[in-house]
Amino acid sequence: MSGLPTPGDASEPGPQDSGYQDSDQAPEDNGRVDESSLLEEVLNQTAAASQAAGRAIDPVLRPFLNLAERYRDRPFQLDPVLVELVEVALRQEFSERALPPATRQRISRHIAETIFEDPVCHERLERFWNRLIAVQP
Repeated sequence: MSGLPTPGDASEPGPQDSGYQDSDQAPEDNGRVDESSLLEEVLNQTAAASQAAGRAIDPVLRPFLNLAERYRDRPFQLDPVLVELVEVALRQEFSERALPPATRQRISRHIAETIFEDPVCHERLERFWNRLIAVQP
């Protein structure tokens, strides 16, 4: 005997006890969730900082507001708005030296495309963008 579980072996998880239910996320979706979770965490921290009325603008928020000022007249769109939002978030999370510019741009585009195509993420980031451009310079 090889010690490997055989079909029907009690130690082998079956479909009913695989750990995933209909509402759970399948393992192959993990990469997508990790990317959007990271960006969403950074953006939530930024949004929370922006709601602190009467205080100086948090340094984390400043690059997002600079981006919003530059593209104030543009609607929420993949390029350049979302791609650059993601790039700002990556710069906030990782040091400049951690990711070479070409790598950061490639990763930013990939994450932005993934988020843009996801209806829930798209809606959240569009709301975030609209709040950013509503801030008076």
